[in-house]
Amino acid sequence: MSIRSDMRTHYEACIDVVVGQRIAIRHERLNRRLRMLFNFLNLFGGSGAFAGAVAGNTVLTATCGVALAAVSALDFVLSPGERSWAFTDAAGQYARLRGRMDRLTLEELDHDLRALQALPGEILESLRYVAFNDALQESGRTDEMFPLSRWQRFMRSIA
Repeated sequence: MSIRSDMRTHYEACIDVVVGQRIAIRHERLNRRLRMLFNFLNLFGGSGAFAGAVAGNTVLTATCGVALAAVSALDFVLSPGERSWAFTDAAGQYARLRGRMDRLTLEELDHDLRALQALPGEILESLRYVAFNDALQESGRTDEMFPLSRWQRFMRSIA
């Protein structure tokens, strides 16, 4: 990998702001959909366990109970609801920076951008190029878009 000898431009910093916003939006959408999926599976599993208990079917009750416990554990570990709210907040902060980025100098923009990039939150690498392509497409630079792997295309479709 070569090191750039030219200076970073204001345009590149603006693209980075748009990419950051798109990453936050994609992650918010993914976590919101995971939260809805977990809620559905909890409701479905609970209903199945209840139906199994009423019908006296111990196999159905046990199966639904195990599935319900697994989904609840995943929901607890992944915390998609909390992450969804965190990424919603981050997307809003990027949007505010985006609204004033044309009035900022490169140094001011980079300073504010670094502060936003330091926000806690795990970024899925499979969504990074998706968000970058979103930003390029939004900026009218479809000629510079990266080809996406099969996994990245799948993630683009669900996030």
